[in-house]
Amino acid sequence: MISGIPFLVEMKKQGNEVTQIFYDMNALMYLYDIRKLFSPSYRNDLSEYKKTPMSQGRRWVLDLFKEKWLIYEILDVPIGLRALLKAIIKYYRYFDEAVVVINTRPWRLIGKFFAKKSRIVFADTNDNSTYKTLSEWELEGKTVSKLFDYQDAIKRPLETYPLPSQYVSIFPSLLARSPSVEVWKDVIHFLKSNEIKVMIVGWVREQRFIDELQKYNLQNEVINTLGKTTFGQMYCIVKNSLCNIMCNGGVMRLSNLVNPHNINIHTVSAFLMEPPVDSKFSYTIRPYLYPKCKPCEGAASSTGRIPTCVFYDTQEEGACRNALISLEIIITLKKILHLSV
Repeated sequence: MISGIPFLVEMKKQGNEVTQIFYDMNALMYLYDIRKLFSPSYRNDLSEYKKTPMSQGRRWVLDLFKEKWLIYEILDVPIGLRALLKAIIKYYRYFDEAVVVINTRPWRLIGKFFAKKSRIVFADTNDNSTYKTLSEWELEGKTVSKLFDYQDAIKRPLETYPLPSQYVSIFPSLLARSPSVEVWKDVIHFLKSNEIKVMIVGWVREQRFIDELQKYNLQNEVINTLGKTTFGQMYCIVKNSLCNIMCNGGVMRLSNLVNPHNINIHTVSAFLMEPPVDSKFSYTIRPYLYPKCKPCEGAASSTGRIPTCVFYDTQEEGACRNALISLEIIITLKKILHLSV
């Protein structure tokens, strides 16, 4: 949603009315696998998800879009087949055009049901044949532009959160999208040596990161905000940070919107998900070249392994993640923070 701001700004300039479809992350999963609807844990999982900053943030951002007239209306996709069918009947071929940004089965179906015609922009999440990133398309190919240039589009008073005087925020994301704990150990030690605090942002999903830090007795060297903030408070944290080190996700795009100083780290994250950077104040770190694969968006299992990796059960398993080294992150931090070598 955040990376779509440039597109919405342009649509507003052209006088087009945009209706944004909203759904909870799990609400459309039955379009992939209808059996999920009958899972005993389905409703409970969805209820727990709604308590997270990510879920709060998705609606928070959409409501703000409407307040700022970037969108005309919000179309909620309800949970449950009966409610969904009612929505389809009500809005069947109602809209002139559905922009299906990334070609997925749920969005193809939604485009077919709700609009007279559909336009598919990207064949898949790694389709960089026309534009290198999703944001580049939304910025109409203006690669020099950054999300930060659009910060005024959704500017609003911040929710407060107690902040140290100097800090760097880290969003470790899922294990497969994050450097190893040995790399983070070096980064935390470097920041500590420069009297800079470390704030960990995210939700309870990232608790495994704090557990990993315990191996090096580093859990007390960071400020753990996991599951302790609203989305608005997380907004406050990443906006006021000296630099944000983000490993994919909506938090990465939020930080690039509200703060010019970011390090975007990618491993299994799809090519299109990279926010544009200027390599002066914001940088992308993706050292692996994917000679025999493309980013798979894979998630690690409870053992820390990535079953979807094409190198699974070989010595090259997780090569994209293992290519991330602490020296590159530290050198980039020095550039952004103007610290001596």
